[in-house]
Amino acid sequence: MKLVTNLFNLDFPQDWQLYQYHVTYIPDLASRRLRIALLYSHSELSNKAKAFDGAILFLSQKLEEKV
Repeated sequence: MKLVTNLFNLDFPQDWQLYQYHVTYIPDLASRRLRIALLYSHSELSNKAKAFDGAILFLSQKLEEKV
């Protein structure tokens, strides 16, 4: 029997952390594409590994400011 899997090993340092942030826009933006474009345009995030779905931001480094 041939078995196929999509699992893979991630070799991160033991002290590695993932930070999750909830992003809100005032006024509220209905366009997910616009929310993503605005977030990715911030220069402070340009060199950081990130994932953003339009509301939740994941970063490998902690942001210095809460807001």
